[in-house]
Amino acid sequence: MGHSLYFKYFSYNTKGNSMVEDTVLIVNPYSNSGLTHKNWNSIFQTLCECFGNDLEVAFIENEGDGTNLSRFYLKKNFKNIIPIGGDGTINEVANGFFEYNTGINYNTNVSSKDTFDNDLLSFYLEPINPEAVLTVLPCGTRNVLIQSLGLPNNFEECCKTLRNCKTSKKIDIISALITDLNNPEKNVNRIFLNAAEIGMGAEIISKSKSIRKKVNSRILSTIAGLAITLPNHKDQICEITLGLDKEGDNDNKIITKMTMGVVANGSFLGGGIKAASKAKFDDALLDIVIIKNSEGLAFLNEIINLKNGDQVKFSGEGNIMYTQSKNISMISPSDKNVIVTLDGEPVGTLPGLFRVFPSYLRIKI
Repeated sequence: MGHSLYFKYFSYNTKGNSMVEDTVLIVNPYSNSGLTHKNWNSIFQTLCECFGNDLEVAFIENEGDGTNLSRFYLKKNFKNIIPIGGDGTINEVANGFFEYNTGINYNTNVSSKDTFDNDLLSFYLEPINPEAVLTVLPCGTRNVLIQSLGLPNNFEECCKTLRNCKTSKKIDIISALITDLNNPEKNVNRIFLNAAEIGMGAEIISKSKSIRKKVNSRILSTIAGLAITLPNHKDQICEITLGLDKEGDNDNKIITKMTMGVVANGSFLGGGIKAASKAKFDDALLDIVIIKNSEGLAFLNEIINLKNGDQVKFSGEGNIMYTQSKNISMISPSDKNVIVTLDGEPVGTLPGLFRVFPSYLRIKI
């Protein structure tokens, strides 16, 4: 079709002058290592065959465009939003389904735990269009959400599966309030759909993404990220508080030397690791996995245990702890930054708070 992929917010309408607006594709042309751009004509043909020819198409150019475009089309009363990209693109588009309350002071010094806790519990998400549907497809190098949802990882097969799907389902979402990665004096509020990784796992992802800017290979960049991170990572003391309420009471608190933390809505992490084996998208609970005292090669051993489903309850015994809660606070007094990724994207650092919003997003499944 010869459409430009490099004009910010560029979009085209395949319906001609029709005023009937329903479905929009929000496309990250750089996803899947640039293959989305290269193969766009065949991708678009498959999408038209499965979802009809009446498709609005908008292309992402910069970080944050996915959220802005999603919000724009939802306010124009589009009912079906389809991100074309990986987990990071899907996360951006999903964030556009909501507007945030303005009660939080984004310039608060987040070292104040009481202020941080109160911000989490007062934070509210307002759905722009509660009846709108997010349709999730595997279009990136990383498609972990698809795996957690139990959808086919093949693009064409997934399109055909969802084409025949006449129903939608409301799933939980998780709100994260964390410290801005680039400015420790600011907070970042974002939702995520599958999982947040904190500590070692997030460091590996962050290093891998930096390397991938020079080496366009997911496998090589991941191996390099592991090789750099494993010998240099140092566990950090972390205070974990479960079940916060507005009176400041909590159900459980532990201080531990944390290697890696996971706050999950879905079961899987990258590499097919089923870290949160009990996770469900509609149980109104966070699944929380903590790996402790596992620096260096010991971390790989615990990851293998996770992959095999070898988990224990949140009891302080063993190096893998597993529990569920409606919210969690994680504070690290260390001067070193403890990185947090949301749906595979490095977004911030601890301190962080995570809260579930039950049945808050409608997806096609």
